[in-house]
Amino acid sequence: MRGRSFGLGVVALALACNRPRPDDRRAEVERQVAEAEGAQAPAGGPEARPSRAPPAVTAESGRSSPPPEPPGVEVSAWASELARSIDTIDRRSRQLLSVALLRRAHDPRQKSQELVALMQWCDEGSPEACLRVGHALLFNECLFERARGYYQKAQGLMGSLPSAATDSFTIDGQPQRGELGAGLRFSDPANRDDPQVRSLASVCGAIAERDRPLWDEMFTRYESGELTPAAQASTGEEQVMLGVLRKRMLLEADERVEALERLHAGAGQALRLRLASAADGPCAEGDAASCATASFLHARRCDLARMQDAYRRYQSALPGLDAPARAQVVELARDVVATARAYSEGSDEVRATLLRSLCPAPRR
Repeated sequence: MRGRSFGLGVVALALACNRPRPDDRRAEVERQVAEAEGAQAPAGGPEARPSRAPPAVTAESGRSSPPPEPPGVEVSAWASELARSIDTIDRRSRQLLSVALLRRAHDPRQKSQELVALMQWCDEGSPEACLRVGHALLFNECLFERARGYYQKAQGLMGSLPSAATDSFTIDGQPQRGELGAGLRFSDPANRDDPQVRSLASVCGAIAERDRPLWDEMFTRYESGELTPAAQASTGEEQVMLGVLRKRMLLEADERVEALERLHAGAGQALRLRLASAADGPCAEGDAASCATASFLHARRCDLARMQDAYRRYQSALPGLDAPARAQVVELARDVVATARAYSEGSDEVRATLLRSLCPAPRR
């Protein structure tokens, strides 16, 4: 197989840097904290209005209200797909750690192990993973027949989901339905004489034919049950790498839950608890980065008691890391832990302002 990697964003992030990406989430967290720390009004003053959709209000706050009507079939299907994805974040992040460790060691197996992980996730019902496999096989390797099967599987999975489940998220910068359309067109045997398809084949077609036995062997091993192993972090550096991967996957899932809630306000409530619990598990095992992320996810649920508990666990776990790993985790956690820190350590005015921002009063 060729050495050029098709890449996966979260793995590249783990190897390129140990800091969170600059995005709208960081800007929003910093806005909330800056607003709280600069608060002058008493707790009964004008209500702070968040610029994003408010988090789901849970039973813990005593202000939950039932949705006006149950979610439709497509929304329910998307909620089920998200639940399956959230439940596998720990294992999937460890599989990506295996890939990252192979890449760090310049082991040529990293490429096939990354692809096998995505193939497994595709078989578990992730249309995005199916698209990524198809994209790699088609546009990187010119394995037209193999790629077409994955695009068709993605098409079947996407058929039961609302357009918001795919149109708001991208594959290599292209909306997922756009990626699906391009993949089906390029992989269609009837289009092999299309100039664009022929141009693609001229780039990698000969190499694909040369490497076909290697690809066939990889697929045979997968079909016999060989999977990408889930690695255990054994050093401080590896703990940071795993923390980067977990955080990225948890926050990506949070973005999808938020998009789901824009379709149906009540559909994400159980998913938010599930998502926070996915961070609580490794946090309880002493993973400082997961504790920081858990504090953010509990804040999104307006569960301030668990937010503060996760923040305390984060602080308690830091001294157990060596100095370089500790500095990297502090930087990695800076955006997600900011709200919990401001609430736990701020003045009464800061706490009141953050409370109004995190847990706005329900509309009447």
